[in-house]
Amino acid sequence: MILFILEGKRPDIKVYKAMMEICGLSADSVAVVYGCNIDDLYHEMMNLGEGADLVDYLREKYKNTPDNPFAGINRSDQFSEIYLLFDYDFHDVNRSPEDLNRQLSYLLSYFGEETEHGKLYVNYPMIESIRYTKELPDKDYYSYTVSREDCRDFKRLSSDFSFYSNMDFLLRGSLENRVLNWNLIKIQNVAKANYICNGDFSYPPVDRDSISQAQILKHQIGDYESLPDCRVSVLSSYPLLLFDWLGK
Repeated sequence: MILFILEGKRPDIKVYKAMMEICGLSADSVAVVYGCNIDDLYHEMMNLGEGADLVDYLREKYKNTPDNPFAGINRSDQFSEIYLLFDYDFHDVNRSPEDLNRQLSYLLSYFGEETEHGKLYVNYPMIESIRYTKELPDKDYYSYTVSREDCRDFKRLSSDFSFYSNMDFLLRGSLENRVLNWNLIKIQNVAKANYICNGDFSYPPVDRDSISQAQILKHQIGDYESLPDCRVSVLSSYPLLLFDWLGK
């Protein structure tokens, strides 16, 4: 069984369910909507003491809630893999980019293995990046960036920019069309990760390790945030997870 921890309820849970459906793994996964950022989750865990277990913490947190995601799952049932999907929070004016990146670099190390604490995937700048595209396939996708200032309004910007009026191109319609669109979204996000890290907008990358979450953050900091208006390259984590998960 696989555990997914999502930052938000909407549209995160819809995107997650659509991804699971095209993989045929809906029955073998559990999703927890955490509702806060990855920093909050980590600090709440650490408040329980060193060596706190993520799954035990989440079971306890949600045990008396009406929609407990662990309902019907015995404590003896083990999760073979844990994935965390959270946003970059580049728009947070209460934190400097340096502080944000220092903490995120540590968290990518702590949540660096799906069979241990879990593996963290980051949306740049947030989940709406998955629809920040012109008609698929988008040959210019590698070039899309957004300033820190504009990240505050990224939900609207992504809606105005996208060829698609909403996320239904990934969520609704025939299974055949959804599989096609998810595959195109996967290819162009993996190719863009390759461009961010290696300067090559191509799929698949020669070296998978070169587009790890840690390498992506490193290049976001060095190549985009160093620009005069402090930018980030738009990138969705869900397609990268799908690529890592499927191995192709």
